[in-house]
Amino acid sequence: MVSEISTNWLKRDLEDSIKKTLDKFFSEDKPESALTDFSKQINSYADNDHLNYYPWSVTWQIGSECNLRCRHCFFCGKEHLFNSQNDLTSAQAIELADLLKDEFSIVSITITGGEPFLREDLFEILKRLKSRNIGIYLHTNGTLVTPQIASKLKEILNPEIDTVQVSLDGASEEIYSRIRGSNIFDKACNGIKNLIEQEIPVAVNCTPTSINLHELPLLYQLCCDLKIKKFSLSRFFTTDKKQEYLIPDTDNLFKSVAEITDMERKNPSTYFRLNLFRFPHLVSNEKVRKFLDNYIDFEAYKDIRDQNMHCNNYKTIYINPDGKIYLCYLAKGNNDENMPVGDFKKESLIDVWNNRYKNIFFQKRNSDKLICKKCKYFCICKGGCPALAFGKYGDFYAPDGECLYGKELMTELKD
Repeated sequence: MVSEISTNWLKRDLEDSIKKTLDKFFSEDKPESALTDFSKQINSYADNDHLNYYPWSVTWQIGSECNLRCRHCFFCGKEHLFNSQNDLTSAQAIELADLLKDEFSIVSITITGGEPFLREDLFEILKRLKSRNIGIYLHTNGTLVTPQIASKLKEILNPEIDTVQVSLDGASEEIYSRIRGSNIFDKACNGIKNLIEQEIPVAVNCTPTSINLHELPLLYQLCCDLKIKKFSLSRFFTTDKKQEYLIPDTDNLFKSVAEITDMERKNPSTYFRLNLFRFPHLVSNEKVRKFLDNYIDFEAYKDIRDQNMHCNNYKTIYINPDGKIYLCYLAKGNNDENMPVGDFKKESLIDVWNNRYKNIFFQKRNSDKLICKKCKYFCICKGGCPALAFGKYGDFYAPDGECLYGKELMTELKD
């Protein structure tokens, strides 16, 4: 079935593809629609009780080691980051798993790596989390998921609330191997099949690059054939100049999204989740701006004066393999000794969380100080991500670091 799909979709009309992409992005039918998310954020800005919150959601990079060396990896060119020497010990990781529930009462956790299945104590950690009814979203490349591993997971995970996400960046051995390595495509696919055989919910995520862009609809069809519940596309971030050749063509990204959206209508059992774009990406594209205003009710978002334009990551934390804790992954990416809110190896979990009051990414981001307030779309994007703003410009009040509109505003100020 997969091989029957051609690449004729690359000839799709671009404007129609952009409209279908915007339809998908702003769709009210999808579980986490952009408009719903915006509404939740706007309502939350008025909630002044954030100072007393405890995190309810956690992303935990549980280990540094990985059995693959993918071309698009965040760690590309930084081999030392794969070293697990400073990772939490088994005793420390188990203690942290207990405290996340006992002291924070978290309800969900995303476990990632490296490759989580390289931790020998992974199943013990999972059991501790599940003994406290925490929902688990487990990221893996799938290559190590044997029938025996899948069977063990079935004994631990709850199919009603837990999911295993497998990264699959190609629909064929040829393309997959160019990104993730040779002779492992079948292992990844077999890992997926082993999970499904145990009735464990599986999601597949793909990062579009210049290498696999033409195979995205093929990959969605493969997921349909494998009975995958959810297929998602996530944006590629370069962390090394050597990766720049991997940046995919934007026009063809829109065409691929439109093609997959049409395919989803015929295969509704495999839900297509669009993680490719944030609002600053759309605003930055001149071709998209021609249609963007048709999707926005500016009147509904007009009164945002004197509000806290924070991204509202007050209810989540990101945990590094070595026990350092951040308010989010993008805050970690700023590579500054002040970015962590604390270190679990040196402080109690409660003390770490109390440190957030002096962390720059917990401070109010007042609307009247933001450079983006001049932009007509400011009422929607709220200045974008403060971590990306700080990382790009060294300024908490600067525009989102990936917004070209914001870059123009910064250039005007310098002139």
